[in-house]
Amino acid sequence: MRARVLTAAALLLTGLGVGTLPAQAAGKVYHLDCGAATNGNGIDQPWNSVSGPSNFQFSPGDTLLIKGGTKACSGTLSPKGSGTVTAPITIDAEPGSGRPVIQGGTSTSDVAALVLRDQSNWTINNLTLTGGYYRSLWITGTAPGTLTGFSLSNLDVSGNGLASGAWVSGTGAVVIEPCSADTKIAGVSLTGVDAHDTHNVGIQIGYSQGHSGGSANTPDCQMGITGFAPKDGVSEVNISDGDDYLNSAAGIWLTGASDVTLTGNHLHANGTPGGLAGEGAWWSNTYNVTATENYAFNNKRGASDGGGLDADANSELSTIRGNHIYDNDSYCIAAFGQVNSVTKDVIVEDNHCTDNGQNPAAEDEGDLLLWTSSGSTISNYRATGNVIKRTAPGPVFRARSAAVDYSKNYYFSANTVTHPGNDELLIDFDDVDTTTGTGRPEVNHNTYLFTGTPTATFQYGGEPYDSISAWVGAGHDVDSTFGPASS
Repeated sequence: MRARVLTAAALLLTGLGVGTLPAQAAGKVYHLDCGAATNGNGIDQPWNSVSGPSNFQFSPGDTLLIKGGTKACSGTLSPKGSGTVTAPITIDAEPGSGRPVIQGGTSTSDVAALVLRDQSNWTINNLTLTGGYYRSLWITGTAPGTLTGFSLSNLDVSGNGLASGAWVSGTGAVVIEPCSADTKIAGVSLTGVDAHDTHNVGIQIGYSQGHSGGSANTPDCQMGITGFAPKDGVSEVNISDGDDYLNSAAGIWLTGASDVTLTGNHLHANGTPGGLAGEGAWWSNTYNVTATENYAFNNKRGASDGGGLDADANSELSTIRGNHIYDNDSYCIAAFGQVNSVTKDVIVEDNHCTDNGQNPAAEDEGDLLLWTSSGSTISNYRATGNVIKRTAPGPVFRARSAAVDYSKNYYFSANTVTHPGNDELLIDFDDVDTTTGTGRPEVNHNTYLFTGTPTATFQYGGEPYDSISAWVGAGHDVDSTFGPASS
């Protein structure tokens, strides 16, 4: 975990110290100190348990300061009220006291350590949140309309109570989800939010029933939707500079969400060997997800997966650019089609993939993987400018299904590949049915460098090619270069 502590001087600059509160937050300041011997009214004397602020209606511009460095606050903090765009309600650490801890219970009745329900315009900074049964931090709602304006920063969130090894949607450290199809959430910022050591995902954004109808949802968030939920359940989301690790499944999962940016996050050591599939980050049933400059590494294969980044079922417009993905059990970047859906418009550019395929059970999935099932397809895929360095056996490009129709604009070009060579499989499109479309994938203008003997094999549409010359002679990589890697 990377520590991020706002100093008292920094808090003064934000108006939370001795200085005057800024105009946009010119409400009252309330205090919570769970180490205080007696309970006050929050102003003249601090509240000494979460029940005080949880039973209080805050007004726009109000601030709740929680004292850290003393006794942790036990139970669920559920303050009431909504701010406005210009006067959000703020929860923060008491200046100079350290980061306070809110420790939710871990029985099935403990909904979270901190919950906001049908509320808007809240800023939450500098807290440690643990516990809650299904999730530790929960922003949700069921009222018709759009909930807006959530800014979360410098949070450490971990340790929900769910112990099941089964996949349950809507569980994890931070869960931001509407629980009604009539409810939406918009304008969400997570900066420096560390989500770790939890079941199932570190951060979940969107309708939790958006992937497969919600048969495995938490009982307190049932939407009654069959099939995919709308893609705009949660929109206008930025997740940056977080450390998401040691979660039993994924670091980040997006579903039923749109206009999401993932930037500068560290996504590592997620997944359960022999159990839940690990991912750095994956998204399904989404529109317009951009992942840039993230670091995804050492994620673990469960029954499947174990990769870095994954544009999954029914996702549309995924831009995966400039990420650093290494030492994962399985692939670097995948695009999946599932559940009778179309995954389309996937751009994979300028990423660095290094030493993936660490698990022998997954090394044949390659670095850039396409895979479809259940009547689904992938349409319009582009992989360019990526730097792929592979030491494990296995291909760098792999397509695992005949449902990938290469008449739909696919190409792999201008990539730089370092591979063992030694007559090992370099490209595997063997599962592609070349009769299903009028076109075929363009694989060209790449650079292939071999650390061993500069020889390789290829597969395409059921046809094996046992040499580079045979592959090029069949019209693939005709303008690419092949040669030894420099020592």
